[in-house]
Amino acid sequence: MQKCKLGRGFLTGTLDEKTTFDSSDFRNGLPRFTAENRNANRTLVDRMAEIARRKQSTLAQVTVLGARYPEQLENMSGR
Repeated sequence: MQKCKLGRGFLTGTLDEKTTFDSSDFRNGLPRFTAENRNANRTLVDRMAEIARRKQSTLAQVTVLGARYPEQLENMSGR
């Protein structure tokens, strides 16, 4: 399973370069959460979200499946 609760919130699809964190939020100190990196990584999240839409699934479901069984992303049963 994707560790750190779906990428510490990043893989929820709700963070972008305009997202701000409370001053006490530990993500302020992580390089992947700078505005520039969130914008760059948003492309990857958007691609995963497109797979989720095609499969009639949520981004979280595709993230978990992809982390555990990447070869099955295109073979999601009944989707």
